[in-house]
Amino acid sequence: MELFDVKNTKMSYNQKKIADFIMRNTTKIPYFTEQDIAIELKISIATVSRFWKVVGFKNFKDFKLHLKETLDISPANKMKDIIKKVDQNDLVWKMIDEDINHLLETRNRLSQRDIRQAVQLLNDAESIYVHAPGPSESLGKLFQFRMERFGLQVKLIAKSGHELFEQLVHIKTTDVILLFGFVNMSAEAKVILDYKKKRNTKTILITDRLVSDMNNQVEHVLYASRGEMWEFHSMVAPTAILESLIVGVGMMREDTVLETLQNLNNLRKTYATHLPK
Repeated sequence: MELFDVKNTKMSYNQKKIADFIMRNTTKIPYFTEQDIAIELKISIATVSRFWKVVGFKNFKDFKLHLKETLDISPANKMKDIIKKVDQNDLVWKMIDEDINHLLETRNRLSQRDIRQAVQLLNDAESIYVHAPGPSESLGKLFQFRMERFGLQVKLIAKSGHELFEQLVHIKTTDVILLFGFVNMSAEAKVILDYKKKRNTKTILITDRLVSDMNNQVEHVLYASRGEMWEFHSMVAPTAILESLIVGVGMMREDTVLETLQNLNNLRKTYATHLPK
């Protein structure tokens, strides 16, 4: 749902924070005041007040009227309402409920077209370079493990420091860069995105930000809900997106993939006595 045009509007860092907050809390915004938003984002009320004109509204009241006309009661919002009402005494069930929320929001923010284009890009790539810092490191390794089984060339870019340059120097136009970018853009991500322009390399970004500087610098943005900045960040939705990309490429290469996996199975059987589990 497009509440305002963020791509063609020049925003400051704090204004992008406000836009991202609104787009991730659409159903709650009617109950917020400008002071509430300012407190949540640790910015001034004046900054919030100036924001509405930047995105084409007279004031916050004018935006709320627009929001009221735009919002609809979707199945996902109904599900979220039910989830909030269930008993949360049990830790495991509470975590599952929260993850269901994240998955539902992610589904509503994604389009089949976004996924299809990303899958096609990965399938056609000569090599895939993955930058997966912090909590996404395990996802980067999972992606590499699965895709190499399919016969694709996947290389992990160093998380930080000068080692980053060792991989970047080999990136070509025919390659693809897959980045995980959560919360704020890191110095390493800035370097990668700047250098990829020079190499004319296509980029896919998996992110929990609906509005950020990174989003405007990549060809494909795949949003994954992980919770607000002040909440425990779940990796369930990013994992679901990553697995969708993996399965999507597997479907495009079905014959080759199945043959490779069968050969792998035969190899295990042949040497089962030499290398037991």
